[in-house]
Amino acid sequence: AEKVLAKRPGDYRSLLNRYFAASRKQLLAKNRHDYAKEADFNALALRATEQLVQFMPSNMGYWGTWVDQLNNAAWVAFERGEIAKSVATANSAVALSKDKRLPSSLAPSLLGNLSFIARTERELGHAEASEHAMQIYVPAYAKLNDLLPPNDPRRKLFATLESLVRLRILYIDGQPKAALDLTGKVIEQLLEIKIPEGNIVAEAIRNEHLQIAYNISSSSALETGSYAQAEKMLRLRLKVPHNIGWSRADKRRDVSQVSTKLAHALAMQGRTAEAMPLLAKALDYYRLEQQAGADGTSFRREFSYALYVSALSQPANAEGKRQRDVDLAAADKQMKGMTVEAQQLVTIKRLAGWITEAR
Repeated sequence: AEKVLAKRPGDYRSLLNRYFAASRKQLLAKNRHDYAKEADFNALALRATEQLVQFMPSNMGYWGTWVDQLNNAAWVAFERGEIAKSVATANSAVALSKDKRLPSSLAPSLLGNLSFIARTERELGHAEASEHAMQIYVPAYAKLNDLLPPNDPRRKLFATLESLVRLRILYIDGQPKAALDLTGKVIEQLLEIKIPEGNIVAEAIRNEHLQIAYNISSSSALETGSYAQAEKMLRLRLKVPHNIGWSRADKRRDVSQVSTKLAHALAMQGRTAEAMPLLAKALDYYRLEQQAGADGTSFRREFSYALYVSALSQPANAEGKRQRDVDLAAADKQMKGMTVEAQQLVTIKRLAGWITEAR
């Protein structure tokens, strides 16, 4: 592609090949936890999508791809602990909505970016900036519904989008009881939606929304001391199908996260014998990922939490106390390995406080 473009800069097929090559290499670097190369390939993919838009600005698909690549760039920056840069990058995607070359509204493509901005700004304590993103988010998802037929079940599914972001914000704000109440309503709303048999897209969307709701519900229940309720939510969460070919999430990581929280709920109910096997599998996963080079912000947070739960689950004998100290020290080391920016995130500081208190 590069050789052809050197001779014919506007060659359409070569522009596409440039984008596909860079995006595939970016995904490969991500799977290898090579954040520097992931950022480099993301920059190449971004340049390629920008050129595609310049070549054919009437193609909304290319605009959507440009937004997706900026979203990827924001996540790469976040995982590298460059939090301010990640928010600025996500905001640059939102700024594209004002580009005069757009043939129609870009709003439906911006929901992921706006949700990320709203949540991350809240994590940084920037309530006004977070709410500003939400004020753009609400009409954006309304635009999305406008694209759908009147009886499409996705209309009712998308009607829960704002609530899903709001409940995350409530959790970040340290209002677990309010988040727990809202998630119960959202889950009920999602389960009541009738989806015609065979509509795999609508089912996949519902699964994804249920996963988010059960995740926040269980985290909120744990923080309010409602451990039996947290266990119930997590067991329901494990029954939600993983959307093969739809979700970008790693199923092993997903199961490890849920298993760690379930172990936490069980341990706090005195059922450590049930908690330990769940933790063992989760910790095996995190240690293998660490050996493979994982050290991003999200990984460190998840691994630290698993080590913290392991510490809580240890028996009260001498060996248990020794292992507790080892786990807490390892958890603390993971947290302190984050950048200074990442350590300022509200939920990171909350977890660091739990670890310090347990020590």
